[in-house]
Amino acid sequence: MPSKVEFTEEEYVLCTYAALYGDEELGGLVAINLNKHAANAVKIKICNIVTDMDEQSIPRASKWNPLTSSTASANARLVGWEIVEPLTQITRDELLKRCVRIRQENIAKKFAAL
Repeated sequence: MPSKVEFTEEEYVLCTYAALYGDEELGGLVAINLNKHAANAVKIKICNIVTDMDEQSIPRASKWNPLTSSTASANARLVGWEIVEPLTQITRDELLKRCVRIRQENIAKKFAAL
């Protein structure tokens, strides 16, 4: 069984944008998955962030739903919140620019590795 791949700060930024505004502008889930996570891992991470945002009464405009199962227990909440919460305080445009920069840097790294 492959080991679990932790989410990077960059992936938290991308997932936070998706949780707030949707993943379409970022190029979908495949564009957010920078480190080859399991197929549903990015979806679950976004839903986890949505759950935390809803609990903290942070308004959002995405289609994503909060977690509703036992995986949404109080013990599993606010993982990565020290990264996510400050991102909820900046404008959509600022966050999108940060996401675009992350994606560009990631693409450049992939080409440099060829």
